This record gives sequence, structure tokens and C-alpha cells, in this order.
Amino acid sequence: MKKIFIIILIFTLSAICLADDKQVVDFQKGLKLAFQNNIDLKIAQLNLTNSQIAWEKNKLSANADTRFQQLKLTLDLAKNKQNYRQARFDTIYSILNDFISFTSLLRTVEVNELQLKIKELELERINELYEKGSATSLELMNARVALEEQRLNLHIKREDLTEIIDNLKFKTGVKGEVMFIEFTPTVLPLEIEFEEALEKATNTSFEIKEKEINYQLACLELEKAKLENKPELEIKELNNNKEIASLSLVKAKNNLKEKIKDQFQALSQALKTIEVKENEFAIAKESYEQTKRGYEKGFYTESQFLQSKVSLLNSENAVFNAKADYFLKTIQFYQMIGEDELIEDKLIGVTPIEEVSFD
Repeated sequence: MKKIFIIILIFTLSAICLADDKQVVDFQKGLKLAFQNNIDLKIAQLNLTNSQIAWEKNKLSANADTRFQQLKLTLDLAKNKQNYRQARFDTIYSILNDFISFTSLLRTVEVNELQLKIKELELERINELYEKGSATSLELMNARVALEEQRLNLHIKREDLTEIIDNLKFKTGVKGEVMFIEFTPTVLPLEIEFEEALEKATNTSFEIKEKEINYQLACLELEKAKLENKPELEIKELNNNKEIASLSLVKAKNNLKEKIKDQFQALSQALKTIEVKENEFAIAKESYEQTKRGYEKGFYTESQFLQSKVSLLNSENAVFNAKADYFLKTIQFYQMIGEDELIEDKLIGVTPIEEVSFD
């Protein structure tokens, strides 16, 4: 008896250890691991640091062309800062998209499993009718084909789910057994007006800063040419370059304004889509409850009940997808206006990036 008890105890402890070995990774943890594992992000961060060093070194220089060189280094620093911001955002977006796909596919697999059960019940029904002479061999064959098609659909969705899990494991660097947690998107209406958003976007846009610096460089080149009494044609060419730089800056600001407008419109439409899908879900839920009550009283078949549940789950997944779409659009919007800290600290809950000054 003692031996049996010891063996059972050993197996129990082993099971507990195996469960403990399985890592549980939610979105926040997965993102932090991805930050640590992303080589492109590390390279972008090192390039940014080197640009900062070069900018500081030149600032201490006493060369005659210090102002001109400083502007070029400022542009290089701004470019590398943007590259780092973009690399970090791309990491966030990639992991977020994978967690959303993972969650959606989990639900899709559940729906496909129910649909497989429905096809099995339908085949049983047709087979019974066929044996009684009330169904043709063609109807029986069609039911079998429909069942096999549904099995294939389920297999494909499970493979898609496995692929997403493998992607997440690769991007996060997680080894061994892992349990990823479903992601729940947050729906937060924008608390910013268009003019404020445009101002923030203008102040943080790399393209705008690039155009501004190019304009300053064009002005310096023109000023230098005049001081050196360059030929009139060269002066005219440099003056044209200055005008081109000025117009390019205006164009960039106008384009940015249109992009912000488009983002506001897209977010507004996404919110309306959520409302529509939630209303559809409420209807599907009520229909499901009615069918469930009818099924329990024998008014509906199991197949009809399961089909109602499929409709409910599909509607629920449509709500999730609409919210996920809005969430993705929200972080894209805040990234456009330079609100990196808001994205990372408030929306997704990770450590904000450190800002690098290049004023």
C-alpha cells in the first residue's frame, strides 16, 4: 500500500512540475520578450546612440562650418530617432497583431468544431433517411462530402493557429511548452481634438523636421554663396533650391493634415462598426437563448441548437474583430502624432521609450 501511495505521489509531483514548466505568456509579457529578442530594434537603438554622440561632439567643435554640419547631424539624429521609434512600434504592432490573430483563431477553431458536429449530425440524419428509402444516394454522398470539407476546414484553421503560435514563440524567443493568453482589445474614444492632434503630429513628424532642416540648409548655402560673391546663375539656382525646400515643407504639412483627417474619419467609422456588431451580437444572443429554451423543451433538434450557437459565436467574434480593428487604428493614430508614451504606458502597459533630445 505504501509503494502504491509513493508511486502515486511521484506521478502527482511530476505532473505539478510539468505544469509549472509550461510558461504562461500574455501580451504584455510577450511584448517585453520581443523587445529583448528583436535584433533590428537593438541596431536602431545603437545607431541612435551613435548619432547622439556625433551630434554632441560636433557641438563642441570650433570649425567654420559648424552650423551647417550641425544641421546635417541634427537631420541624421532625427532620422535615427525615427528609425528607432518605427522599429519599436513595428515590434509592438507585430506582436499585437499576432495576439489578435491568435485570439480570433482560437474562437474560429471553436466554431469550426461545432460546425463539424453539425455536419456529423446531418450525415447521421441523411443516412437514416437513406436506409428508410427517403433519401437518395446523391444526398448521402453530398452529406459525406460536406463532412469531409468541414474536417478539412477545421484542420486548416488548426494549422493556422499552430503557425501563429510558432510565430509568437519565434518573435518572443520562448522555448519549450508555452501557453499564450487571449488578448482583449481596449476601446477608448479619442480624447483629443483635430487641431491639437495636428499640432502634435507636426511637432513630432520626421518628414516635417527633415523638410525644415533642408530649408535651413538651403538658406545657409544661399547665404554663403552671396558672401563669397558667386556667379549670378549659381545664386539664382540656390535661390530656387531655397524656394523648392520651402514649398516642399508646405506640401508635407498639407499632406500630414490630410492624413490626420483620414485617421479621424477611419476611427469614427471603426467605432460605428463596433456599435453595429454589438447590436447584431445582442440579437444573436437573444435568438440563441430562445433556441436553447426551445431545444430544452424538445422543439428544436440538436443540429438547430448548435447552428444557433455557431451564429452566436460568429457574432461574438465579429465584435472582437471590430474592437481589435479599432484598437490597431488607435495605436496607429497615436504613433502618427508622436504619442509613443501614451501608446506604451496607457494602451498596452509597457515601459515607455526614452526620448532623445536634439534641439
